[in-house]
Order: sequence, then C-alpha cells, then structure tokens
Amino acid sequence: MELITGGAGLLGGHLARALISDGVPARLFDFRTPDRAPKGAEFVKGDIRNEKDVSEALEGVETVYHLAALMHVGGGSPALARGVNIGGLQNLMDCAEKSGVRRIVFASTIELYGVKPEVPCSEDSPKNPPPGYPAHKLQGEQMLSDFALRTGIETVFPRFPMILGAGFYHFKLILWFFEAISMNLPVFVLDDGARKGRMVAARDAVAALLLCARTPGVCREAFNICADDVFTHRRFLEDVIEKAGSKSRVFSIPSAVAAPVEEALQSLRLSPVAREHFLFSLSDCDYSIDKAKRVLGYRPTTDAASAMAETYFSYIRGGRAELKKQLSNDLLKR
Repeated sequence: MELITGGAGLLGGHLARALISDGVPARLFDFRTPDRAPKGAEFVKGDIRNEKDVSEALEGVETVYHLAALMHVGGGSPALARGVNIGGLQNLMDCAEKSGVRRIVFASTIELYGVKPEVPCSEDSPKNPPPGYPAHKLQGEQMLSDFALRTGIETVFPRFPMILGAGFYHFKLILWFFEAISMNLPVFVLDDGARKGRMVAARDAVAALLLCARTPGVCREAFNICADDVFTHRRFLEDVIEKAGSKSRVFSIPSAVAAPVEEALQSLRLSPVAREHFLFSLSDCDYSIDKAKRVLGYRPTTDAASAMAETYFSYIRGGRAELKKQLSNDLLKR
C-alpha cells in the first residue's frame, strides 16, 4: 500500500491514477473529500496534524508521498501554514516511526534557492528561501534528513517548479493570461522577455515522484525536477499563444514601471501573484536536472509551452465553468 497525503489535490489525483494503473494499491489522505477520487483508490479523511488520523492512514503502508502543504499567499494564516507544513510533517514522522513505512517522498520546491538563484542552479547551490512555504520546505527537508539518519527510514526530496496540466488553475495570473489569449488581447512581458525559466508538466512530476519512491539506494537526496527545455519568458508566451491558435501579441513593459505597481497591489492585497513570484520573474531561473537524469533515470516528456497549452485547452473546454460553479458555491456558503 502506498499513501498520498494531500491526496485530494490535483497532483495527488494524477499520482493516484498512475499508481492504480501500475497495479499498486493507493490510499489518499486529506482533510477534504476529493471531487473526483480515482477509481480503485482508498480515501481516508483526516488532519495531517492529528496523530490518530495519521496513524490510521499509515496502516499497512510502506511508501508515503507527502504532498500535503499550505502555501501562505495573500490573506492566509502564517500560523496555520506553519502548523500544517511543519507540525504536520513532524506528526507524520512520529507516526511513521511506529509503523512499517520504508520510504517518505517529500514534495519540495525549487523556490528554496531564493528569488535570485545561482545559474545554473544545482541541488548543492546556496539556499535562500523566502519566508513561508519555501522556508517550510527547506526546513522539512532538513527534518526528514535527520529523521532518516536516526530511524533508517529512507527520505527523498524532489524539488518542483510550477506544475502545469489539466486542472492546475490556482494562479490568478495564469487565468488572466488564458482569458486574454482566448480573446486575442495583448499580453505583456517584463523588459525584453529574455530572462530564463523552467516549469514541469504534471505527468513528468508524477514520473519523478514514482522514480523517487522506487529507485533503490536513494536516501536523504534532493532532485531538481523540471521539463527539459530552458525557455525565455517572451518565447514561452509566444509559443503558448501559437499552440493555442490565438492572435494575441506579446508586448514589453519595463520592470521599473511594473515593480511599484505590483508593490502597491500587494499592499492592497490585489496582486494576482505572490510577492516572491514577481521577484522570481526578475531573475534567470535555470535549474539543472542532470542529477535526476543520472541517478533516477528521469526523462521528461513534455516541454513547458506544450504543458501550458494543455492547461489552457482544459481550462477553456471545461475548467472555466467548473471554477465559476465553485466560486458560486463558495459565495453561497458564506
């Protein structure tokens, strides 16, 4: 049996379907019931901070994919985020030590290298995470590394950039981009758009998680997980627009103009991006995946623009309506 914490999330659902397709029994654990639980997967409802809930979820489990986390963005509670991200992880480790868990795969983030990462950025590059979620992930890796030394339970840390795929609509700026290109409106890039970035398709993120779980002899190791291509911001937007069949054009806006506007929007809690994500856009972000290829045999199959185009088409063909319905339901509950 393999357990996915945060299993009601999008990545958890993709991972569960991959496990079931491989004939591996999968159990989802989350505080909320999945909208569409994969057929054949067990579901256990509970709180990652609750010892009894986690102990029950771990019964008969050998491998844990720890995806449960809160991203403290906007008006969220920093204390709640820390309670889930750090307190929940500590609870999982305490319970895992008493059960038959063999390996914990901890979904981490490339954001822990900071908003001005070394180029190219390897797993050994300096770490300078922004406060909140990125800092929690670095602390979580350190906790699990110490835990592995003490208990012998193996721990592995795949570090992900932005994940793209059907259903991944949780960034407002991406939705604005989708709406703009659906109406052939202009879109904007900072400065000349020559800064570099990397993302990853959901299917490749899942493949990496499985490799982290199944590769023998891997313990207390971190791996950058990205698509193969390193894109410039302008070329990425242009490629997505072309794949979407849109007539939108990309125009430049000076970062010297955009920065104070974004800062003002942050102060009013109206910005469509987290502060650190805007700062990331002002730097080259090229994360080496050589180690993942060499040690895990990781071979990404989808370039970033194709993955974003897939996300766009899934949004236009049904995701937009689902989000509107969800928003209406949330308003009715208030």
